[in-house]
Amino acid sequence: MAGSKLSAIFFVLSGLLLLVQTAIAVVAYDDIATAFIAVLFALFMFCGANSAATGAKAPIYEYAGEYDIGGDHVVVQRSTGEYTDAAPLCGCGIGTLLLIIAYLYADLLSYGVSDAEAIAIVSPTILAGIVSIFAGIIYVIQTRD
Repeated sequence: MAGSKLSAIFFVLSGLLLLVQTAIAVVAYDDIATAFIAVLFALFMFCGANSAATGAKAPIYEYAGEYDIGGDHVVVQRSTGEYTDAAPLCGCGIGTLLLIIAYLYADLLSYGVSDAEAIAIVSPTILAGIVSIFAGIIYVIQTRD
């Protein structure tokens, strides 16, 4: 499978920006919860870089039924045999989620600091979201048939 090295580089850059956000959260505001979430999303970006570099595919599943077995509710899915590229899903989906989270966090911060300072605090997350979306778009452009 052919991947996109340029897209992988953008995913790594996005992950590094999220690690910068982690440092800002811990050093400036002693906010461990934000740091944990930023590290988690950075790990997603590094996984996206791996998917982009290798051209990994994600299986598509369909609903096959639900069962109650011994008090447990079980949902059964089966693979359709089709696959989709994992990198654009990671890039565009998580990038959009990062932009939403940055907006909500800046809005939350704006109660204690000025609006400009709140935007400056979350700017690494905003940039990481934009770079991640670009990484997904670049992957699609470079790997289309």
